[in-house]
Amino acid sequence: MASNLPPVIMNTPNENSSPNGGSHKSQRVSMRLIAEKIGVTKTTVSLALRGHKSISAATRDKVKNLADKLGYRPDPAISAIAAQRWSSQSQDRHRVIAFLCHNDPRSKMYQKGYLPAAQKRAEEYGYKLEKFHVDEYPTAESVTRVLYARGIRGIIVPAIHNPESKRAINIDWSKFTAVCCGVGRVLPPLHVVTNDIFATTRLIWETVARAGHKRVGASLFCHSPIADDDWERVGASTAAMKLLGLSESEKIPIHTGHVDEEDSLMEWYEKYRPEVIIGFNQTVGETLERCGVKIPEDVEFISLISHSGSRWSGLFRHTNDIAIAAVDLLNNEIRENNWGQPAAPHATHIQPDWNQGSTYRFSPPKGIKVVPYTQEAVPVEN
Repeated sequence: MASNLPPVIMNTPNENSSPNGGSHKSQRVSMRLIAEKIGVTKTTVSLALRGHKSISAATRDKVKNLADKLGYRPDPAISAIAAQRWSSQSQDRHRVIAFLCHNDPRSKMYQKGYLPAAQKRAEEYGYKLEKFHVDEYPTAESVTRVLYARGIRGIIVPAIHNPESKRAINIDWSKFTAVCCGVGRVLPPLHVVTNDIFATTRLIWETVARAGHKRVGASLFCHSPIADDDWERVGASTAAMKLLGLSESEKIPIHTGHVDEEDSLMEWYEKYRPEVIIGFNQTVGETLERCGVKIPEDVEFISLISHSGSRWSGLFRHTNDIAIAAVDLLNNEIRENNWGQPAAPHATHIQPDWNQGSTYRFSPPKGIKVVPYTQEAVPVEN
């Protein structure tokens, strides 16, 4: 926690503290108590009690049932303070939240996707979300100094795809309340809202197994240096082949070459001839087609990163929902007066939906929303 707080923010009462510094947990059931009993974070409890869709229905029900059982009631004094401080009519209506940006092309794509929904949500809470370009400053120290001098407390950190971007990675987080919006190649030690890459990969493997496919190959782009999501994709694929009994698929090594390495991909395809390919993104399918492979006639194709309405069958992430949930979480952390690097950073996962497309002829398991193929989708995420 920071020792010197920005002058624009005043400390708010801790919900478990009395005016004399003692605890009054025995007098009032708190969100912290509910969180401890269920084994989740206080933020999760707060979001669940508000019915936020970033929290699963099962967890929301569990939290609300326990809150009712324990007789939880919001503290009216704290609620009044919060209402006054965070109302759209407050004098602080235009307090600024920084949305970190840097010039890496892949990061720009994510920034463009997250920013509009994040700005709209921030305005609903009475903030003004502004882009802050870290590349305009020489060091992380200078970024920290300027943000702090401007009285900015809250920061949204969109996915960082350049592992050399020290100006965005090495900020002195102790001076701010910050939340990551999506995961790139580098993840600062902060709370994060993102899609569940491991679960997404596992769901696709379960889909092809249920459809009866035996010879399934995976062409998964791996970064250099290895990124966190590389471990999740390759790990989930390896586990799925073993646990789903896909012995024929286990004989096909996972292709981990760069998506632009045409010769390597085609050599792998010609040697193993899978009946279905699970690709990192649509670039894998585009390379195959450029080399004369017909999809889905010669081989069916599923993209781990698809887009709503695209011809490329696969799962697509809800960028707007991720951005909105990140602002919700940041707002909650600020209201609870949480500063700096959290002791135990946690992740909020927004589940994807299935884009039917035309490159895979079977539907996913029941229970997942299916979006029909309507048009080409242009963006490609690496």
